[in-house]
Amino acid sequence: MLYITRNKKCTLEKSEIIKMYEEGERTAEIARRANGSKVMKYDLMNLHGMTSDKSNALQIPKIPEKYLSHFVRGYFDGDGNVNYEGYTVTFVGNSLGFLLSLKSVFDLRGFTTKLKLVRNHYRLFIVSRLSLKMFADWIYREKEKYLERKYSEFEKESLEDTELINKISMAKTILEKKKNFLELYSHCIDVNKACNGIGIDLKTLDIWLRNDLEFEDQFNLIKKMVRDFT
Repeated sequence: MLYITRNKKCTLEKSEIIKMYEEGERTAEIARRANGSKVMKYDLMNLHGMTSDKSNALQIPKIPEKYLSHFVRGYFDGDGNVNYEGYTVTFVGNSLGFLLSLKSVFDLRGFTTKLKLVRNHYRLFIVSRLSLKMFADWIYREKEKYLERKYSEFEKESLEDTELINKISMAKTILEKKKNFLELYSHCIDVNKACNGIGIDLKTLDIWLRNDLEFEDQFNLIKKMVRDFT
């Protein structure tokens, strides 16, 4: 159980209090459900930083660095979601201030993040395969209590960080070559010359056209523009 102050025994777990607060419950109601104490209400508001203006005022509490990953893991288990096939972790909340402070924590660790307003709530995303691997390594590095079904999603990753970095680097190189090919082809309108210009063969071009629909669309658009012009 959680003891707040003045030897008042709280009848709610700390996680229950935080969840009620984030869901918009009034501070007075939290205190009433905890033990019906007016002193509790005072303590929640003045000693523990809870306020009725949660949308703007709520921030991540000051947590020692060694405990921060445990805090985020608990928050993720409660209000987070992972779609590993889509390489996305999502946090949903009504407090912009809290999600902005959480985003700062992630940005400092090099995760790729996005924050969006969706209807009447906010969504904080961690995106990219490498960022998800880094996030999982961080929150589970000294795991004790955690939600097994969410943890198992990250276990789908088979590559180490260095392998992922190499794979991403290779993907960026290929993307750059595709852009260069389209630019060359738009000028010379000759597939062989464009392939030679970026150092690939026709077989590689055929693979790109079969496996990359966006590249195929751009290639066909150039061909159509040439036909229409001539």
